[in-house]
Amino acid sequence: MEAWISQRAEEDRRRKLGAQNIGAQAQVVLNELRAAIRSCVTDFNALYREEPGRQVECVEDGNEMTVSLKSRPELNVQLKFDASRGLVTYRTSRNHQSLLAAEMLIFAGLTDSDEVFHVALDETGAPSLKKAGKRLNVDEVSESILGQVLFPPD
Repeated sequence: MEAWISQRAEEDRRRKLGAQNIGAQAQVVLNELRAAIRSCVTDFNALYREEPGRQVECVEDGNEMTVSLKSRPELNVQLKFDASRGLVTYRTSRNHQSLLAAEMLIFAGLTDSDEVFHVALDETGAPSLKKAGKRLNVDEVSESILGQVLFPPD
């Protein structure tokens, strides 16, 4: 048998096994991300407790979560967790006050669009979050998701 055939068959077997295991392990990773986001909100509010306009709230409803500035609820991030598919989808909303403000954000590359992180298994079978082919830890993902809400580019 040709070496490449056996190698590809092994890769195919691992991929199928990984797809079966990912569903079971995705919930664990997504729960870790949810906990990290809650922790970020708590830490941020503690650091900015003297600035009421900077306080953030986190509202959860089933598999959805919204994090927003209390003083500017139009500035928020909405997350959807889907463990069965191993996905977390999020959208940062800014609800622009004017067309000019919206155009400036588009020019700066800051548009309201859905972003997705996938749960993927590494070579050892351990789950992690991945975006655009790059593996990220929970801290990196939470910063990517919350950064524009906690520290808006005013």
